[in-house]
Amino acid sequence: SEKELATMLRPVGDDRHCLRSISGDDGRSWTRAIPTNLPNPLSGVSAFQSGNHLCCVYNHTTEHQRHPLSIASSTDRGMSWSAPVHIDETEMELSYPAFLVDPENIVHGVYTFGRSRIRYVSFDQDFWRK
Repeated sequence: SEKELATMLRPVGDDRHCLRSISGDDGRSWTRAIPTNLPNPLSGVSAFQSGNHLCCVYNHTTEHQRHPLSIASSTDRGMSWSAPVHIDETEMELSYPAFLVDPENIVHGVYTFGRSRIRYVSFDQDFWRK
């Protein structure tokens, strides 16, 4: 059976909000990408699913800066989003997030830290459901 997939995309142009697209045919075709209410300064994002939550890791700002690194979740396919929970509030560039969930529902992620290092973090789903 075909499964529905969702993807989150970095913004382009002047509308500085993360974009969302849905596939109903295992990724063979996708809906037009539409803006969400998640602000983003034209930087990379990461998305993953945990239970019935679509999660997005992104820079929660529209300013020309790449901090803080935050996570928000949605239970309605990305139509609405929870308030952001900050993963890292260091006031330097935090970019290129890559996050996934292991079989025990622990989230693991890496991102660049200050353009010179890679930082690793892990947390369980209670982290963003505060």
